[in-house]
Amino acid sequence: MAVETGISVRDDIGELNEYLGNYSKQIGELAGNWEGNSYDKLTSEANAFVTECQKIGEGMEAFAKACDTYNNEYIPAKEGVKSYENSNRLRPRRI
Repeated sequence: MAVETGISVRDDIGELNEYLGNYSKQIGELAGNWEGNSYDKLTSEANAFVTECQKIGEGMEAFAKACDTYNNEYIPAKEGVKSYENSNRLRPRRI
């Protein structure tokens, strides 16, 4: 049975990206109403926060993909090798 960790993670990342987009939009809406060094610092830190969150999301997606590969490819292949080895051990040998 295939395990699809990545689907759930991609859904979560999609939701995270939606929140980050809304966050960026709200920070952007402050332009014109708030100016100066404090605004510049806020927008700079907000943009850095969004960028870091996106990097974390990319890492989560890569990890989920690796988990799916492990569960769906490595484990079945390993079980196939074990099954093959076991079936060869049970066969009577011809002398």
